[in-house]
Amino acid sequence: MSSNVYIPSETPFSKFLELALTVFPERKTGIREILRPACEYLPMPLSLGWLSNPFEKDYPTDRFVDGLVLSDIKSGATRPVAAPWMHALYEQSREKQPTGVTTIQLKEAHFSSQFGWRHRGLIVALVVQIGFALYGLLNNQIREGSLVIFGILIQIFDGLYVSTFPKYYPPRPANQVRFYALHTGMTTNHILIVVHDPGTKDGKYSGGSANLGRVNLEDAAVPLVKHYTGQQRRLVDTCAFILQSTGWIFRVICILTASNGYLLAVVMLFGSLIKGGFSLFLHWNNPKSSEPVFLDIDRKKPNLLDRIMATCQAAGSVSVGFVESILPDPTGTHVDYHYISDTLTKGSTTVDPHPDHQEAEAVHEAASKRRTTKCDITAKIIMSFEFGSVSKSIETLSKHTRLRRLLQEDPGVKGCCWFAKDPDDQSHPFANFLRVLVALVFAPIYITFPHNSVGSIKDFLKQAAWFIEYSNTPHAILHSSPMGGIAKYSPTGLNPKWLLRVEFNDDEDGDGFQYTQIKWSEKPLDATYNAISYSMSCARVLFDEAKMELLDPHPKDGRQYSLRDRKRISWFVLREYASARRRRQKGEKAKIEYIWLDEFCLSANGTEDPEVEEAERRREVGLLADIFSGAEHVCVFCDVENCEHVNLDCSWNTRLFTLAEILRARNVFILTRRRPSKEGEEEENPTDPHVHLVTHMTFNYGDQFRRRIQTEAALNNKWHLYAVMQHSTNAGAASWQAVIHSMVVEAIRRDEADNFNDHNFLGKGLNGLLPRRSQLDDLKGKDGWQDLAWLLELNQGFYNAASLAAVCSLAEYNVSSHRWWGKPITPAEGNERLEPLVTAFPVSSVMSNNSLEPTLCVIHPKTLSIKHMLRRDSAALYNNDELKGIRNLGRLLLFILIGPIGLSLLGTLNLRGGFAVIYISCILYSFLDLAASTIYVVREGWVYLDTTGWNDQAVDKLKDQDPNFAPFTTWGDEQLCPKWDPPSQDYKNHKKKSKSNPRYQHGFLVDLKSKVIVSVTVIDRPNSLIVLALHGCGITCMLLNRPAEPNAIAAKVGMANVPPYVLAQSVEAGTVYVGGGPPK
Repeated sequence: MSSNVYIPSETPFSKFLELALTVFPERKTGIREILRPACEYLPMPLSLGWLSNPFEKDYPTDRFVDGLVLSDIKSGATRPVAAPWMHALYEQSREKQPTGVTTIQLKEAHFSSQFGWRHRGLIVALVVQIGFALYGLLNNQIREGSLVIFGILIQIFDGLYVSTFPKYYPPRPANQVRFYALHTGMTTNHILIVVHDPGTKDGKYSGGSANLGRVNLEDAAVPLVKHYTGQQRRLVDTCAFILQSTGWIFRVICILTASNGYLLAVVMLFGSLIKGGFSLFLHWNNPKSSEPVFLDIDRKKPNLLDRIMATCQAAGSVSVGFVESILPDPTGTHVDYHYISDTLTKGSTTVDPHPDHQEAEAVHEAASKRRTTKCDITAKIIMSFEFGSVSKSIETLSKHTRLRRLLQEDPGVKGCCWFAKDPDDQSHPFANFLRVLVALVFAPIYITFPHNSVGSIKDFLKQAAWFIEYSNTPHAILHSSPMGGIAKYSPTGLNPKWLLRVEFNDDEDGDGFQYTQIKWSEKPLDATYNAISYSMSCARVLFDEAKMELLDPHPKDGRQYSLRDRKRISWFVLREYASARRRRQKGEKAKIEYIWLDEFCLSANGTEDPEVEEAERRREVGLLADIFSGAEHVCVFCDVENCEHVNLDCSWNTRLFTLAEILRARNVFILTRRRPSKEGEEEENPTDPHVHLVTHMTFNYGDQFRRRIQTEAALNNKWHLYAVMQHSTNAGAASWQAVIHSMVVEAIRRDEADNFNDHNFLGKGLNGLLPRRSQLDDLKGKDGWQDLAWLLELNQGFYNAASLAAVCSLAEYNVSSHRWWGKPITPAEGNERLEPLVTAFPVSSVMSNNSLEPTLCVIHPKTLSIKHMLRRDSAALYNNDELKGIRNLGRLLLFILIGPIGLSLLGTLNLRGGFAVIYISCILYSFLDLAASTIYVVREGWVYLDTTGWNDQAVDKLKDQDPNFAPFTTWGDEQLCPKWDPPSQDYKNHKKKSKSNPRYQHGFLVDLKSKVIVSVTVIDRPNSLIVLALHGCGITCMLLNRPAEPNAIAAKVGMANVPPYVLAQSVEAGTVYVGGGPPK
């Protein structure tokens, strides 16, 4: 027989969980004491733990200040403070001034009596818990849903009980101003003078059943317990018994009944989370009070007597009880009291210093500087409405108001209108006119409208997409090797494919040699080889001296020389080597040597297919580091007379390939051209340019030769080259990050110095010098930036590419990809510090058409938005202290006109006159608001100002837009900031830069809040920056033009070094991808 009766399945763990959550003591948060003054019957959400006694304090005892007492300065009555709100008030004051005397005026004698969002939040939490209960009831969780409803009813009854039968009496009324001091007795470092003015409009006590305007703070500090008698007592006891009994019943049901899930535990946990979260912000709910006034005390030698003297001078009274509650007098002579009393009554000038205090002179001098009457201090405290300087406000308005801006804003500044904010927009004047019309016609509504909210929301929405990252899966560039599959490391110590077998004779001119290309395998095993290092420009000098002509003056492949001409030119280098060898080895027999000379050994002789030959040569270039490190001698040559090849102006020493050829050379032959001379005599005709130079050969060890280059680098401030040579000679301990960075930067600068003639071989020239080397076929030799990205990604375990991105200037315009790199800057004194703050590496991003585009992936950067225009401040009347006086005066007049005058006219049924007074007063105040909005701009965030609209006098123009823009601090030369080079004016396939068609522009980054200005060079207007590295004294950032779409590729438009505080202004992002093509 079937049955439809629901039988709950008890879960042992949920049962034990409920038991644990309902029997341990409830955590004290202080919510009840802090929030119930504004709503006595406010129910608390159902939460974890034992339902506490309604009369038990919920305020945590660890928030109490040990030994805190309240002293009436005039009467001397001193009581220990029991009220939690006074402990919170004293602690808040002590945080602002840990040592000293502070005075405030209370506007309410309890925690905040205003019903706020926290109260509404608790009510919403209660409603949500009721929703959970209904959910349980509708889903056959009858027990859990019923228990939640039962628990919430207990909480509501608890709130009604506490509001109906309060535990304490409200404070007694007071009929005069009283000065009280909060302190901790002899251990006090901070005294808080509390003033409660009975005439203050807001000075009411909100609590219990009484709302009193005059409050005795002694009663507020130590509330009197309310005792109920007779029938009322029995009613109180009955309600308390019922409340406690229902709590017991709630727990008994939880223990004895079978659990059917985690609903009850979730509801209680939710309530505890809400209460715990709100408790983190409850220190904002301290009583309303005036701004604190910090009294002058002796800061150099602070002592208790000086603090007491300052307190009594502020209050204008003194008592034995107050003085000796801090400084007890065991002798009974009351010497401290008499000294302070005489100072107050007779004046400090007629009273002698304290007779026996060790700091008597300092205390007396400090007392003389302070006023001895309380009127001025009391005026500061009690005046809750400050007018400020009305005259200063009027002067600011008369001097800086520009009413024309109400209709037409200045160039480069967004207006306050609701649309067409750009002054170049044709609808801009109409939009401004509409704003002014609405502000005057609807003046009573306009003056209450939050002006800046709409603009702030729009700015936020424009940039919100930058921090919303959808799933994005770029490809690792090492995933697809040109050789197929995933990239692999290549071994080191590879040998060249071909050599020259050269047989020398004794021909004095050096022409007596014969050479044949052989394969490496044809060389005898015990034979060594020499490698010749030279530049093609030096070989061309020899070629021209021999009166030779090029066979192909205009090569078809766009290179400087055709392959057969390159071989003809390099032959003269081999001849110079033969000549120098003969002079060095005088009298020795002819010898066979094996020589590696690039133009004869990069490819096989007789290759008919030029494409095959070119591919073979490109592949072999990737072996340069191994070829020259395996040579017995590296022979270096340049055409300059008497050149030792270690000078940095030597054409050989500035080549890209020189690094690979010399860094691992064991022995060096220096080939130097000199004028011929007889032995023991000076050179012939030292000034005759037509004398034929002869080449001599000298020997250096490789380390010795590199140390000479290292010395020249230090003398010429070439610190990257210095670091490279230092590492090659093992003369210093440097990290791979620093060494690789120096090597890559030096290689790029050499490539750039040679007009990028060998740029396609940038990666191949570095291959073999870094810890991990690439397979030869993976470096294509067609795009130097692409090969460099591949090589650096192979060395990702040793180098963070963010360092290179931080020092690279803007790319040239003919660079189609990898535009985050460019000509690197050289380190100089003051900006050599370079520490990456992000991780960056090249990837291949998948575009919308499924194609792959190389991008730089920057991980977890801090980013900051950059605006392109200033924005006029529509709320300037409220945001600038200069207008505080006229604003408060206007509010006062507005209140008088609308209140006593306007309402009185309405009360006498003079509707037309009453509405006219109210309307006209609102129009006048609205016009004041409009006039103020023409003076200032919004001083928040960073803005980019180009020299097209602002010229080089940006600072002076900014002062015209806002009088508060003075003075500005320039971040640049004084901080020794690095400077990046703009794109060159002459470049391949592009016209020369002219003023009418600039390829880049100078501008300024301005921090409107901190008033810092940074000069930058960009190729387009930036709208954001990302932090890259700590660089020198500042932070190096990449300026970007970021699309609005999430995860879209950003374009690099410039570089900047900004102050370090930008790290606090910026926000963190997940990833940013930098790439794109040349600017249009």
